[in-house]
Amino acid sequence: MPAEPPADYGFLADALDAADADAFVHVGSDADADLRYLTRVSTSSTSSSDYGFVYADGATTLCVSEDARVGAFTGEVRRDSAGDPLGTRVVAVLDGSTVPDGATVLVPRHLPHDTAVYLERAGYAVTSTPAVREQRAMKSEWELDRLRAVQRAAVRGMERARSILREADVRDDVLHWQDAPLSTERLRRQVNATLAAEGVVDVTHTRVRCGPDVSDSSDTPIELRVGVPLVVSLAPRGPHGYYGTLTRTVVVDSDGGWERRAHVGVESARRVALGELEPGESLRWIHSETVAEASSFGLTATPGDRVHGVGLTRREAPSLADDAVVGTVVALEPSATEEEKGTIALSDLAVVTEEGCELLADCSTSLTP
Repeated sequence: MPAEPPADYGFLADALDAADADAFVHVGSDADADLRYLTRVSTSSTSSSDYGFVYADGATTLCVSEDARVGAFTGEVRRDSAGDPLGTRVVAVLDGSTVPDGATVLVPRHLPHDTAVYLERAGYAVTSTPAVREQRAMKSEWELDRLRAVQRAAVRGMERARSILREADVRDDVLHWQDAPLSTERLRRQVNATLAAEGVVDVTHTRVRCGPDVSDSSDTPIELRVGVPLVVSLAPRGPHGYYGTLTRTVVVDSDGGWERRAHVGVESARRVALGELEPGESLRWIHSETVAEASSFGLTATPGDRVHGVGLTRREAPSLADDAVVGTVVALEPSATEEEKGTIALSDLAVVTEEGCELLADCSTSLTP
């Protein structure tokens, strides 16, 4: 993979010019994806820090606490041990720049309210901008490499699940592996161990569901049985903060009934989505075509949008309200559910290219383990 490139804030300069503004300000924690995108600060599962980011005079400044991590941030770092509010500290940065009194300051729509109040009390006009959200949707080659890496890790995790299911033996219709009943929880732990070995830093979103309760958010272990659809959904986060998305449905010893027909329909919907995903196409249209294709097989599509962006969060721009643009990465998630029988679901990540789209990593869609 290429080395991490220096941050490019040209898009902020363009946003300031377009809005006739003089500065951009954002305040947030390292859990804020926009803040992480702007600063290259990585999130931590053990601690949290707040940051104040200022872009003014063509330069960047980061206000942090004395012990906060700053990662690969290359601008000026101002540390503070007194615990002064970040709102007052970003105002001080603006006051010390060439930004004129009463200037317009652009902020993201989710700027903390107290920071907006500090800015307005200091005489600055605050205007929201979607510039960071829109820029995040356009993945650079460096970002695509990170997304491909975490998606390949997801494929390894899925292959581990399939190998365990192939090795399992059947006793009274219950799957056994290593001389013990195989449950959703046992399979989940094995998949997560593989993901961790592949360098994934967050496996909390791994889900293994089966039968009619597949939509249940409960993690109560369920013994796996033959002939019952098993949905394995992975959303691992890699070391640079980017998420993968991969879902597959498998059935051990399928009798070729509803699940076989449903799987053929969902696979066809997946092909339609991949075929329709190209520059300029409406994501809402792709969603509707995916649902329509599943419906043509007599299936009931699982509720929810079947197309959305993925990156530093599991769900981000572009959304159904957007068109596909070269460089955007989207999850395609065709799915069908029948209340008494379960769910058949597939999901993949694809990047929009000049020619159409490209899967970030390929993985078998076979219903058989």
